[in-house]
Amino acid sequence: MFGIGKKKIKYDERVSKILDSRGFKYHISEDGNFNYCLSLESGQAHWGVIMSETYALAGIEYRNVHSSAALDNSEYDATIFYHLLKENALLVTLGTSSWGIFNEDGENHVALLTAQVPVIYSDEDFMATIHRVVIDAATVRQRIS
Repeated sequence: MFGIGKKKIKYDERVSKILDSRGFKYHISEDGNFNYCLSLESGQAHWGVIMSETYALAGIEYRNVHSSAALDNSEYDATIFYHLLKENALLVTLGTSSWGIFNEDGENHVALLTAQVPVIYSDEDFMATIHRVVIDAATVRQRIS
């Protein structure tokens, strides 16, 4: 009667509608975000995450799209941090995306490229953005490896 059930995943159906209409493959995480993987021209695969959670500023609703370039402390040194900061200066100037270094668990860090995307956005521009974030993060990962 009172068994433990699966946690209901809350996800933004507006995102799944766009992705489904294009046959785009994704997985919805336990927290309702959209995980996806792209095969790149280099033959490598690289992942991205479309967040279901949205924010609002000045009446504009937006969400974050992320992709990683570096995953743990062993990959970080001053050269990498400097490179990411230089990339940030360029990306922020272009108004497209930005890098952030986040502490995951007190020991490991992740470098995430984040684009903030308006929820009311053409489907084509949304798809272009989620591709661009992954491609840019993968490109930087290759440069810093």
